[in-house]
Amino acid sequence: MPAALFGAYLLSDVTWLAFVALAWGFHVAVDRALGYGLKFGDDFQHTHLGWIGKRKSTGVSDDTPQ
Repeated sequence: MPAALFGAYLLSDVTWLAFVALAWGFHVAVDRALGYGLKFGDDFQHTHLGWIGKRKSTGVSDDTPQ
């Protein structure tokens, strides 16, 4: 979407479109650089890049054979 918005700026020469597109693109880039991603609805810390932050322990680790 930021690229499409910047394309709209190139076609229309409306300068605020370029500003919004660049700010939005920078925001996405910083989120990805820090390991954040698109959020899933089940938990704020569950993203398409994996879990972020400290997960609550259930007492059983994921690698424990059962």
